[in-house]
Amino acid sequence: MTRAGSDTDALGLRGQPAVERITDMLIEAETITRVSGRAELDPERTSAGYLRPRRLHVAAAAIYSLQAQRRMTEILRELSGRECRHRAHRGGSHRPAHRRRAR
Repeated sequence: MTRAGSDTDALGLRGQPAVERITDMLIEAETITRVSGRAELDPERTSAGYLRPRRLHVAAAAIYSLQAQRRMTEILRELSGRECRHRAHRGGSHRPAHRRRAR
């Protein structure tokens, strides 16, 4: 079971795929934030005496963010497609509210 699956199960939201997918996105974003923050907490010193984020952590954050970007894009596409199908099924308007004319 994925971590997102166990979190949503504890909240009683199991079976709502949109909630699980959004939870997955939050976990991805938080992981990137934590790894990037770790680079600042474990700095390396330059020859001039300045501190800079440790490159090992920065590289790990960059690689993970590139992988997560693809997954997060897929999740957003899936969620937006699901919403469009839901609106079409309900007979909702395809025009945004700010473009509808008042009658």
